Amino acid sequence: MTTGTTGPGPVTEGEWRFQGRDALLERITATIEATPTLAVVLLGPTGVGKSRLAAECAARLSASAWSVVRLSGRTSVTALPLGGLSPLFASSGPAGPGSAGSGPAAPAIDLTTLAADPLSLLTAVTARIRAIGGTGRILAVVDDLQAFDDLSVALLAQLVHSGVIKLLVTIGDGAPIPDALLALWSESAAVRIDVPPLDSTASESLLTHALGGSVARRTAEELHRAAGGNPLFLRELCAGALQAGTLVDESGVWQLIGEPVGTPALGDVIARRFRSLTPAQLDMIERLAVCQPLPVRELRAPDARTGVTELERAGLVSVREAGGRMLVELAQPHYVGVIRATMSMLRVEDILIEQADIAADSDTTPDGAFRVAVWRLDAGQPTSPEVLVAGARLAQLTHDHALAAKLAQAGIDAGAPGRTPPNSSSPTRSVASAMRQARVRPRRPGRPSITRLRHPTCSRCASPAPSRSSGTISRVASWRRSSCSRRPRTVSRVTPLCSRSPVR
Repeated sequence: MTTGTTGPGPVTEGEWRFQGRDALLERITATIEATPTLAVVLLGPTGVGKSRLAAECAARLSASAWSVVRLSGRTSVTALPLGGLSPLFASSGPAGPGSAGSGPAAPAIDLTTLAADPLSLLTAVTARIRAIGGTGRILAVVDDLQAFDDLSVALLAQLVHSGVIKLLVTIGDGAPIPDALLALWSESAAVRIDVPPLDSTASESLLTHALGGSVARRTAEELHRAAGGNPLFLRELCAGALQAGTLVDESGVWQLIGEPVGTPALGDVIARRFRSLTPAQLDMIERLAVCQPLPVRELRAPDARTGVTELERAGLVSVREAGGRMLVELAQPHYVGVIRATMSMLRVEDILIEQADIAADSDTTPDGAFRVAVWRLDAGQPTSPEVLVAGARLAQLTHDHALAAKLAQAGIDAGAPGRTPPNSSSPTRSVASAMRQARVRPRRPGRPSITRLRHPTCSRCASPAPSRSSGTISRVASWRRSSCSRRPRTVSRVTPLCSRSPVR
C-alpha cells in the first residue's frame, strides 16, 4: 500500500500537480540559462507533459527576471502566414518586463506594408519583442512548433540568431523538425531533450494526490501500465474508472475492481493521432490492435517494413527484439481499445483468420501453435483438438486459467476426451490435466459448467504466486496475460479459491 493523505475527494478534472519531473525541469532551466545555448526543443508523444514542462520552466525563469512570451500552434490562424505570431502583432498588446500581459501598449505592426520586405519585417518584430519584454533576457515559449508556417519559424530563428530571444519549443513525436531548427542543431546552438514517460513511483504519487487518499499498489501499477506512463492518459483512465464505478474507495484505500476504462476525451485524443494514416498504415494498426504483438515477418502487406518504420517514427508503434525475431506492437496499451471500437466484427474475424493462416505457415514453434489456436477460436473456427489441447496446457502453465478453461472446453467440444485413465500416455491426457488445474468440468446437457480458478496472487489472503518458467512459457505469456486477480473472466460461474472464502 502507498501512504497518502486524506483529502476532500478525488480530483479528476483540470490540471494535476506537477510530479516526477523535478530533475528534468532543472536540466531544461539550466540549459536555457547556459550562455552557448540559444534554443531548447522538447520532443515526446501527445500527453507526455511537454507543454506542462515548458510552462513550469517559464514560470521558474519569470521569477528570475526573465521576460516570457508565449505562443501556441493550436490556434485557428496558425496555418496562415505569420498566424502563429499574431499575439506579437496585436495593436493593444502590452509592454514591459515579465510575460506578455502587463504594461503599457506597444506599437502594432502593419504586415501589409512589411510582407514584401523581410528585413523591415525582422526590424519591426524585434522592436515589438523589445517593447513586450523590455531590455532584459527574453524567452519565447512556443507550443507545437510543427504547426507554424515556414515564415513564422524562419522569423523566430532569425530572432534567435540575432540574440533578441532564446527559444523553448515543443514538438510532437513523429512531426518533422523545421529546417531552421536543424540549422541551429548543426551549429550546436540548440539542444534536443526527449521527454520520457513517468515511472511507476511518480504515477503512484500522482494518483495518491488526485484521489485524496491511499492507493493500493496493484491498482497503481495497473493504471500506470495501462497509461504507459503518460500523464494525460493516466488522468483520463482514472476519471473513466471513477465514472464507471470500477475505481472505489474501500476502507480508505482506492482499489481497482475491474478493467481500467478511459473517458471519451481520451478516445478523442487517441483517435486524432490516427486520422492522417494512409489505408496501408491503418490496416497495419488494425492488425496490431487485434493480434499484437506480431513478428514483422508476419506482416505480409507490400512495403510492410517501410510502413512499420514510418509508424515507429510517428510514435504509434514500438519494435523490440525477442527470441531472435523482431516484434511490433502499438506504442500505448490504450490504443487497442480505441482502434477496436472503430472496427466491425467481420473485420476483426477476417484479421484473425488471415493472421492465423500466416502464423500456421511461418511459425511452427509451440507458441506459434498457441497463437493459431486462440485466433481461430476467437474467429469462430476452432482448430484440431490436439492444437486446442496444447494451447490449454500452455495457457495453464502461464497461469492464464480463464483462457486454459476456454481452450480445454473447446478441445472437448472438438472431440478430445475430457477424462483419460491416470496411466494413459495419450496426448489428450493433457486436457484432463488442464481441466483439473483450472477446475473445469466438461459440460453436460442441461447443466452449466462450474469454473473454479486459483489465481497467481490472491488480493485477500496474499498467497504467493507460483513462479513462471522460462522459454516457451514466458513467450506465450507475452501473447496472453492474465487479467484481474480478484475478478477473473470466464464463460461460466466462478468460485474463487481463497483461504478466507473456501469452496463449499
